[in-house]
Formats: sequence, structure tokens, C-alpha cells
Amino acid sequence: MGKIVFIFLFFTISLFSFQIDNNTTFTQILSTSKILKDYNNTSINDIKNKKFTTVKKDYLSYGYAPRFNIWIKFNLKNSTNKKIEKILEYDNPLISKIELYNYDNLKLIQKDGFFNLKSKKTVNPTFKIVLNPNENRNYLLKIIPHTTALNVGLNIWDKDAYYKHELKHQFILALFLGAVGIIIIYNFIIFLSTKNRSYLFYVLAFSGILLHHILYKGLGEIYFFSHDLNIWLIKHATFVVAIPLIFLAIFTKTVIDVKANSKLGKLLNIIIFFYILAILFIYFSNLEQYRGIISILFMLSLSIATFYRAFDNKQAKFLTIGYIAFLSSALFMYLSSAGIFNIFTYFPHYIEASLLIETTAFSLSLANRLKILQLELLNKKEEIIKAKSIKKQELEALVEQKTKELNIALKEKNELYNELKHRIDNSMQILIAILEKQKKFTSNKPSVVLDEFKNKIVAVKKSYDILNFSKDIKCIDMKKYIHILVEQIDGNILDKDIDFTIDANIHLPTKTAVYCVLILNEAVTNSYKYAFNNRTNGKIDIVLKKEEDRYIFIIKDNGSGFTNTKPNSFGLSFIKYVAKEQFKGNINILSNNGVEIKIDWKVANG
Repeated sequence: MGKIVFIFLFFTISLFSFQIDNNTTFTQILSTSKILKDYNNTSINDIKNKKFTTVKKDYLSYGYAPRFNIWIKFNLKNSTNKKIEKILEYDNPLISKIELYNYDNLKLIQKDGFFNLKSKKTVNPTFKIVLNPNENRNYLLKIIPHTTALNVGLNIWDKDAYYKHELKHQFILALFLGAVGIIIIYNFIIFLSTKNRSYLFYVLAFSGILLHHILYKGLGEIYFFSHDLNIWLIKHATFVVAIPLIFLAIFTKTVIDVKANSKLGKLLNIIIFFYILAILFIYFSNLEQYRGIISILFMLSLSIATFYRAFDNKQAKFLTIGYIAFLSSALFMYLSSAGIFNIFTYFPHYIEASLLIETTAFSLSLANRLKILQLELLNKKEEIIKAKSIKKQELEALVEQKTKELNIALKEKNELYNELKHRIDNSMQILIAILEKQKKFTSNKPSVVLDEFKNKIVAVKKSYDILNFSKDIKCIDMKKYIHILVEQIDGNILDKDIDFTIDANIHLPTKTAVYCVLILNEAVTNSYKYAFNNRTNGKIDIVLKKEEDRYIFIIKDNGSGFTNTKPNSFGLSFIKYVAKEQFKGNINILSNNGVEIKIDWKVANG
């Protein structure tokens, strides 16, 4: 139930509190006690042989992690005729171990402190005191500081008054933690939306400071951490203090714009570097009692840097206010731990107030920085819009000029292309006409030769005809190309009835396509001439395809093979030459139930 109340207070309660008068229910008893500094870790059985000295103060401070234990002897007397119950409060939440004994019989009554595994419900260690009517009892308190500051205060409380006081104390801490937590969450949301690293460093720094304060005030094990994790964090408190300060320094660098003052930026880098070295040395040398001084000097350096930049940087002015509050709280914490001056006697929640001022001031510096960045972004957008407008006009003028030039060039190209086509077509027609006339004056054998040359010329001409009607003049539709060629060859030889199967769903570059057609012309012509001498019908299969990175070209007939012709004839020699020299590929010629010519070459060579 206590956790629910605290969490509710943490997030919802406002920044007002109530003062309670405890004069009749609260008594400080340290000044009526006797004390012993124990450098030898004396056992409980030998403690009566030691000499105690009288205490004249209600609160003592011995600095951070002293190398001795403290024994406190005090007497409580019930002067009434009724049994009474009181609460003994040890006024230090971070004491390592504390043990309450009955001094008369040296029996342990109760243990407390963060090294003792128990369910804590109060910030400070407490002990239940029960006295019978008119009973007078001597008590002995053993305090073992280990890794925390040794501050000593003993209070006797009425039970109801103490829990009211505890509720008020946790109430105020909840207000502080809630306010700081909300500011941190707010700045984290801004970081997610802006991706500005200054907000990230702010969140990391103050989350660490908030974690330290939760531990410092003894709230860690009550509400936030397991017992083991709480002990681990306290044992490594050197880093719990140092890491947020390092992020705070990096945050400071980004906000005060050290780029405008490179010397200051280099100096801060050196300060951060030596602070990290000092913290590591203190931790590994077991000199944690000096970490407070080092951290205060580090914060003082950051304060001076922000004050220096405050004259010409508005964000630095907010940071200076925050650092003054932060530095003062750190200084008073150190003075209290060292036993020099305890401001918390007069202002119990001075640390919370100063840290809230610091958190707010630093957040305001970010808000001002964001405002400036937004103005800069707006100005840049306006400049970009103006630049785009100018560029647009220049681009439009350039496009208009280039369009005119392209139209002229395209017109010239079309004229040249038409002229070239006309010349090629005329040249082909002249060659064909000459060969036709020449055939009339030759014998049968020369006539066949002329037909073959004529077919070659026609094959080349057909490629230009196809290009003329193709959308892509760089590639030829081979299926259409081969059909045209086959029809041309078949039309010139009327005494043969040949069936063709064509599998060529592929486009090839013009040069490669022409070579393929010349090969096909030679192969099909040979088949017509020699493969079907004793037959009037036959079959020729043509396959042109692409497999992975190679082209494969197959021409196969079901004729008589090489019975009537040699495999090294002129036509086959020409095919081999094209396959090897032009395609840089492989060729395989088989004569088994006909002739099969297979050529393959790399796509890049096509």
C-alpha cells in the first residue's frame, strides 16, 4: 500500500507541504549519550572495557567512510506507571550497518542499515523501543559506516508522530521527484521529435542525478530497487555520481556553443578527460572519501565556463543560475558530511529545492536554444525557397534552351538516319538486281552460288527492314527475324517441303543478330542442298536462348548428315569462324541422324 501511495504522490502531488510541531512528541537524545570511536573493530563482549566520552551535540559528522566504527551508549527511562512504546530513529538513511543492543546483558535487539536484508518502510533506520512501567534501561548502538558518510543523530519519537513526520518527508520527496521526473520526460519527448542531442544529454544527466538522489535519500530499496541492486548501486556510488556529471558537462558544451569559442571547447575537453581519470583513480585506489572534493571542483570549472559565456550567450545565463544552485547543494552536502556545517538543520530540503531550480534552469536554456534553432531553421527555409525559385527560373531557361538544341539535333539525326536508310536500301537493291541479271548468264552451278550470295545480302537487308519498324533500334526480335529469313530461303527453293520449328523468344544486339542470321543462312542452305537429296520433305529445328550468362544457338536437321558433304566445307568453315572469332565462343557439330550445330558464347561478347 505504501508503494502505491508513494507512486501516486510521485506523479500527481503539487509543490506545497505542511509543517508539524513535534515539541511534545520528538526528542533528540545524542547530547545525553556517550560515544566511542572504535578503530579496532571491538567485539560486543569487550565493549564494556572501553572508555566512552560524553557527547555535547545533537548531531555529529565524521566525513565520508571513516576508518572506524562508532559505539553510542544511552539510557532510557519510563517514569510513568504505564508501558510505553517509542521509536528510536537513527538520522542517516545510508548507513551500512547499525545494531542495537541491550547494554545490560549485551544481547542484540535489532539490526538495520542497507547491508541488512529486511523490508524497509521508512527512509531512516528505526528501532522499536518498549519500556515497562518505571523501567530504566541502558542501550548500546553500534554504527558501521563502510562506504557512506558517517553522520550521527539519534531521535526518540512517539509512534504516531513519527509516521506523520515520515509521511510528510516522503510526501516532499515525492513532489521533488515527480516534478523533476516530469521535466525529464518532457525533454525526452522533445528529443524523440527533434533528434537534438542536447536534449538526450540533458535526459541522461538528470536521470543520473535523480537516481543518485533516490539513493542518497534512502528511497531506492523502499520503492525502486531490489535489496541486492540497491547495495550494488551504493557500493559503486562513485560512478553513480560521476557519470551524470560527465553527461552534464557534455550537455553544457552543446548548449553554450563552444564552437564559437574553440579555446573554451578544448579546455572543457581537457577538464572532462582529467575528471574521468581522477574518478577512475579514486575508485581503484579505494580513496572514495575524496570523490566529493573532485566532483565539486569539476562542477566549479563548469560553472566558471558557463559564467564566462553568459556575457554573449543567453543559454549560458540559464545554465549559470542552475550551476550556482547545483554547486551550492553539492557544497553543503560535503560540508555536512565533513562535520563542518549542517545546513539541513535549518533547511531540511535544501538539496531538493536547489536541484529543482537547476533542473528548471537547464530546461529553460534548452527551450531558449530550441527557439533560436527554430528561427534559424525558418530563416534557412526562406533562403532555400528563394534559392529554389532562382534555380527554377534558371533551370526553366536552361531546359528551354536544351530542348531547342535537342529538337534541332533530333531533326538532323532523323534526316541523317533516313538518308542512311535510303542509301543502304538502294545499295542492297542494286546488288540484288546485279546478281539476278548475272544469274541469267551463268551455268547452273554459278547460279546456285549467286543465289547463296543473294540470300546473304537479303538476310542483312531484312535486319534493316526490321529495325525500321522496331521501337528499339539497338536490339532485334530474333523470332521475327528468323521467320523472315526462313521464308526467304524457302521461297527460293520450291522443290523441297521443309518443316521448321523455331524457339527464339529473345532479343539480341543488332551486330550479334546479323551474325546469327548469317550462320543460320549458311546452315539452312546447306541442309536444303545436301541433307534431303533423296527426299522432298524434312525438318529443321532452330533454338536460340539465354541460360544464365551465356547465349546458346542450336540448328538441327533430320537429314542424311555428312554423307554427301564434308564437315570442313566453306559454309561450315564460315560458321566456325563467326563462332570462334566474332563470338569468342564454343562450337560443336554432330552428325547423327542429321546434323546438329551448337554454338554458345558469353552474353557480354554478344
